[in-house]
Amino acid sequence: MLLIALLIVFGTRLHGIIAGVALVLAQFLVSMIWWWLVRPRAERQHSFGGLWLIFGMVLFGVLIVGDNFTYEYAFVRDFAGNFAFLNTVIPPLLRGFRGLGLPLSLLAVFLATLPITQTQRRIPWATGGSIWLSFGALVVVLLASIGTAVAVRPPVVQGVRGVDNLRVATYNIHGGYDEFYNTDLEAVAKTIQESGANIVLMQEVEAGRMTSFGVDQSLWLARRLGMDRRFYATNEGLQGLAVLSNMQIAFDDGSLLPSVGNQTGVQRVQVLPNPDTVVTLYNMWLSPLLELSNGQSVAAQEQDQQQQLNGIFSTYIKQACGAPLGRTVIGGTMHNVPDSPLAEQMKNAQFSDPFAGLPIELSATFVRTGFPPARFDYLWTCNLPSIGAIVLPDPPSDHRLAVAGLVLTRQAS
Repeated sequence: MLLIALLIVFGTRLHGIIAGVALVLAQFLVSMIWWWLVRPRAERQHSFGGLWLIFGMVLFGVLIVGDNFTYEYAFVRDFAGNFAFLNTVIPPLLRGFRGLGLPLSLLAVFLATLPITQTQRRIPWATGGSIWLSFGALVVVLLASIGTAVAVRPPVVQGVRGVDNLRVATYNIHGGYDEFYNTDLEAVAKTIQESGANIVLMQEVEAGRMTSFGVDQSLWLARRLGMDRRFYATNEGLQGLAVLSNMQIAFDDGSLLPSVGNQTGVQRVQVLPNPDTVVTLYNMWLSPLLELSNGQSVAAQEQDQQQQLNGIFSTYIKQACGAPLGRTVIGGTMHNVPDSPLAEQMKNAQFSDPFAGLPIELSATFVRTGFPPARFDYLWTCNLPSIGAIVLPDPPSDHRLAVAGLVLTRQAS
């Protein structure tokens, strides 16, 4: 129990090969406790297996609900009508799941390993048996694992070079779901393919959540489209931002942004379309504006958005448009309209909007049944003149993909 918990802590708090090895070992040790489910019993021994199975399924459902709210805590709404008396208990409790992903996992480890700590009978793999047989089985498992890892390695992406322009897109894939919660990652891939984008800034990307069926969405899309990718987690390590590129990615990092509601962040990626040309892209997702979130009014949530954008400027951008190599793109979901103070701040910082002047029918990126079309997703550029912009219709998400053609030649001063 303690060893599995320790390995999970290492795997979720560290990075790189150490974290990967820790999580693989944790999974191996978890598989060692499965024997308890099917262990043989004496002929007259009472069995409560059926009862415990029902209890275990109920407990598993409770853990799933808790896991869901470690991501969706910011979208908890207050009750209305006859259930309003619960607003002092239930909504604060569910919102309190923020940041509890690891404690919830450790609780699951405790519950899963609890039966094995209570048994007084011999544990099958603890004693007895042939050491050489066990060693041979371990070697077979290791060889099979290494062979599988080699077989599923993604192909090396040969970066596009020697181009005078590029196409950059922003796409909020909403965890792979459309507004009616149908999921179709293949349709997402086809939308990106039809856009002809060289670089795609993606938001609300999941990397193995149960709600996305354990799929690492950015990795799946990258392999499907033959592109390189970088993922930056903003929430519990499995939800965040991603960049796909068919151009060489030279550098990437990111940072979390201050947020009262859903945890947000910004991802920075630098690509090399040519050996002597660097384009820096910032992928962002600002907090959404809800009718009432965490007890905050819309005005307070807008102030939260402003602090997040200020955090991006103070940490990364500063005088990007005036820098000698300041070919910069800032894209993502701002959850606000083009005449908002956020957009004005971008214009005052000398960033250009490739979609400026387009009617809302052609520039809307958020189109939902029962709501007026709105533009929540943006691409802001500096030192990269635009040669056209378009929003693709009929998306497999509740947001639409927006793509702009950009010229790599520096703007005339």
